[in-house]
Amino acid sequence: MKALFTAYSLSRRYGGIFNTMRLLGRALAEAGVSVSAVGVADEFSEPDRASWKPVVPQSCPALGSRAFGYAPELARVLGENAADLVHAHGLWTYTSLASRRHCQDRRLPYMVSPHGMLDPWALRQSRWKKRMAWSFYEKAHLAGATCLHALCSAEVEAIRAVGLRNPVCVIPVGVELPVGLPGVAPWSGQIPPGEKVLFYFGRLHPKKGLKELLAGWTAAAGSPAPAWHLVIAGWDQIGYEPELRAVLAGRPAAGRVHFLGGLSEPNKAAAFAQADAFVLPSFSEGLPMVVLEAWANAKPALITPQCNLPIGYQRGAAIQIQPDPASITSGLHTLFAMSEIERQAMGQRGRALIEERFLWPQVAAEFQAVYAWISGRGNKPSCLVQD
Repeated sequence: MKALFTAYSLSRRYGGIFNTMRLLGRALAEAGVSVSAVGVADEFSEPDRASWKPVVPQSCPALGSRAFGYAPELARVLGENAADLVHAHGLWTYTSLASRRHCQDRRLPYMVSPHGMLDPWALRQSRWKKRMAWSFYEKAHLAGATCLHALCSAEVEAIRAVGLRNPVCVIPVGVELPVGLPGVAPWSGQIPPGEKVLFYFGRLHPKKGLKELLAGWTAAAGSPAPAWHLVIAGWDQIGYEPELRAVLAGRPAAGRVHFLGGLSEPNKAAAFAQADAFVLPSFSEGLPMVVLEAWANAKPALITPQCNLPIGYQRGAAIQIQPDPASITSGLHTLFAMSEIERQAMGQRGRALIEERFLWPQVAAEFQAVYAWISGRGNKPSCLVQD
């Protein structure tokens, strides 16, 4: 079986979607599926190319607005990749239009993974542009899919809320368990040995709730656990870091907040291994791989309901917070008051969750079953939801 991934970006510019695609491609390849990937070039396409192995990504140069991602060569490159089906990742760009046309011309079945982009919060951002895109091409792109992919039940509701009635499969993202000895933490030399680290990793973007996190952090600074540091790591694509630093200006808590910028894969792995806890105070997510990575490293997590991982609360692997300063402050106090044994137990419950349902071989097997079904080679998969 041959599957063709299409996406706006095949690099770190696409945030967590990039990691989802490349790791899914790797897992599918190991299961015997031939995977190719085509997208639009950006400044990170070449540096990130090797991380796709054994999949070989192809990126086409954009013409005009990079936000829309119009790439004249995209149609030709798609046509050069023989496939039994297309799996489109993400919405709202020229890739949706090109991908649908490609499938129509060749009568190929295709599925679409919105990756949380139909979430109500996400739809409110740049609303008028998305309304235009919906009318011009995105509604037809989604409505024409043989199957839509949801990461969780909340995303199924978001898909149905916009009027789509396609079959929907529910499959989470996966994660790899850490192997080998942990490396040196990227904050080594900045934070004294023995002091604790609350780690955030992801894009520096308003939807991630980072201003609210910093406001909550400054309010919690006088708690009885002053030995904690907040480490914020991730790519700043929109020049957001100065706004975040302004929240800390003149505050005593600023000395315990560290901005690391983007991290290489080895440094990211070392950070997850060496941190004491993880936080994601997001306003909107599909299903965030970074939380799964924290659990894979047996770290307790502070997460919002918008992360769509209620099982973390149910299993005692996460502390629930809302994306507002007061709630975050309360969650931080809960974390700071926990003993080392309690934090480790919470982290181990997260690790058990990963081993139970979020490993890539399990996830890839579910996608493989959906691919077989939409291409007429298999039975209806069990991950398909019923209306």
